[in-house]
Amino acid sequence: MIDLFNLQLPNLRRLSFGAGLLAIELMALWVAFLTHKPRNFTLALGLIAVSSLIAWVHHRRRYRLLSDTPVARIASAPQGYVEIAGHAQALDDGSLICPGTGMQCVWYRVDIAELQSGANNRDSYVHQQTLESDHGFLISDGSGRCLIDPDAAEITTEKTVTHDGKQRYTAWTIRAGDAIYALGEFVSVRDQPADFRLAVSLKLADWKRDQHDLLRRFDTDRNGQIDPQEWDKARSAAEAEVSQEIAELQNTTPTNVMRACQDGRPFLVATEDPATGARRHRIWSWVHLALVVLGLHFMLYLPRHPHLIPSVFQAGATTIYAPAPDDDTP
Repeated sequence: MIDLFNLQLPNLRRLSFGAGLLAIELMALWVAFLTHKPRNFTLALGLIAVSSLIAWVHHRRRYRLLSDTPVARIASAPQGYVEIAGHAQALDDGSLICPGTGMQCVWYRVDIAELQSGANNRDSYVHQQTLESDHGFLISDGSGRCLIDPDAAEITTEKTVTHDGKQRYTAWTIRAGDAIYALGEFVSVRDQPADFRLAVSLKLADWKRDQHDLLRRFDTDRNGQIDPQEWDKARSAAEAEVSQEIAELQNTTPTNVMRACQDGRPFLVATEDPATGARRHRIWSWVHLALVVLGLHFMLYLPRHPHLIPSVFQAGATTIYAPAPDDDTP
């Protein structure tokens, strides 16, 4: 259960869109309950109706995309917005190591929290930082392979929680061999000259992982860092290498890339069956549609029946719930 009093921004970020808005709505309703004012209940119910409408549109859109977009084979996938399904693979430079867990994976996101003493000597975990890999990985479906560029992707996967002393690591990972699906913009670098910049960026990201070699090649003044002029030389060298690689690929299989859409459509990656993701979004859409109806109904009904709104007051050590007065005073 979500602790509404200790809810922090990192907690909301870890929730799905629908669950995050639901947490905010419950918090607004609880604040209105504590103030025992009909006006605040009306405002909270209005917030619930509006935010649930936004959540309904969000989840309904994703449900339709997952349901209506056919799964394409990588070898014959058209250029544009498609869905592919297969198994995750690491790039040729090998797997990543997930911080805190030591697991080999092709992608990770880790929330690091530290156990600290709070008010009333109650210990709780406080969020310290979030680490997320920006390293691309492959998806293979037997007919071909496609590079997944995780930048701006909404990635859904199972989480793992480990502890090391006072540190808690909550990790979401994709491991080599995991069944995954991806919904986004599918392009072939050979057929799309505009993707030259993406290929150069991937090349530079690969070089940056070996800082020693990068400094050896481009740190001409030997000051231990790459200044802007030296970085321009590194970019020029990367462009030259990518140009040569693209020329060599002209007579071979195209390099396929799935990336974030230029028109703003969702870029989704998940370690689950597409039907499961579609069903989850459909359930959330119905939940929030029901909240829209209920929020509007009670927003119109309660102001005409303020005696039905509960209030709270203390009598000794016992909390007593009683009807609120008809006026708007506490």
